[in-house]
Amino acid sequence: MLTTQVMLDETLNTEVLPRPPYTARPDRDTPNGDDGIYRDDLLLTVTKDGDGYLGAIVFAADSDRDGG
Repeated sequence: MLTTQVMLDETLNTEVLPRPPYTARPDRDTPNGDDGIYRDDLLLTVTKDGDGYLGAIVFAADSDRDGG
């Protein structure tokens, strides 16, 4: 099992957070720069798709932790 989170670029955060469903929680408390989990390699690759966005990221699991 893999539990993780992905990040959006701050420019995209600024664009999407004022839209539903994010408007239900209007006070953003943790920008990327203040997030202790944030890493550039967790940034979701996003492209515009109609009136929304399509995101993709590749996850790899190293179950024996040998780096390969």
